[in-house]
Amino acid sequence: MSFGAGYTFLRSYLLRDLPEVSFPTKFGEAGWRVGSAIVNYDLTYYLSLIADLRLAGLFDALVAIAARRPAVVLEIGGGFGGLACLIRKLVPNSHYIVVDLPESLVFSVPYLGTLFPQDSLALVNGDGGAERPAVPDFTFVPNHRVDAVRGANLRVDLAVNTMSLDEMAPHQVEGYARLLSEVLADGAFFFEVNVDHVVPPLSRHLRQIAPPSPWARSERAVLWRDTKKIRYWQA
Repeated sequence: MSFGAGYTFLRSYLLRDLPEVSFPTKFGEAGWRVGSAIVNYDLTYYLSLIADLRLAGLFDALVAIAARRPAVVLEIGGGFGGLACLIRKLVPNSHYIVVDLPESLVFSVPYLGTLFPQDSLALVNGDGGAERPAVPDFTFVPNHRVDAVRGANLRVDLAVNTMSLDEMAPHQVEGYARLLSEVLADGAFFFEVNVDHVVPPLSRHLRQIAPPSPWARSERAVLWRDTKKIRYWQA
């Protein structure tokens, strides 16, 4: 399925009752105009992840939490900030935490800071301290300071990783599994899309379960993942 056809499918079927969201032109976004959106592979891919979360019942659960209090989302490996951008647009009452390599945060911090100028940003610095506003909308954590998430006394309502755990060594994957087992709120899920070799280290601290919604009980995702599989975990 091409990304153009994929976008049309998502917008006309799986995401038809959500507001239209896309990446703005501020950073030279390239693609095809479809309505008010600039459609390209990145947009279609990240929207397909939101559709996967929706089919599983996790996205609507996040929206329900945000109606009562700020929902806490933890993304391990946020890349340039694409998924964070779309989820924050759709769930504005949220605290979005990005854990990533410092060389990736160099891109995601200015990207999200520019696109959400009204939002407060907190950056955990290299020595473990933090420039932390009273109520941050975004928190950025270098991967070598990931213990700051554990020490922040936060309960995470949704954790996400797409296609980067399978780039890590098993002991690194297990380290994130251990972290998630400690910070996930009761009933919260870790949604990940990776190859099968991440399963053993994750299984040492988390339990893999079927998604809440029967619509999502499939090995394959909404559009395409090649050899990657979607899995859902709880502490």
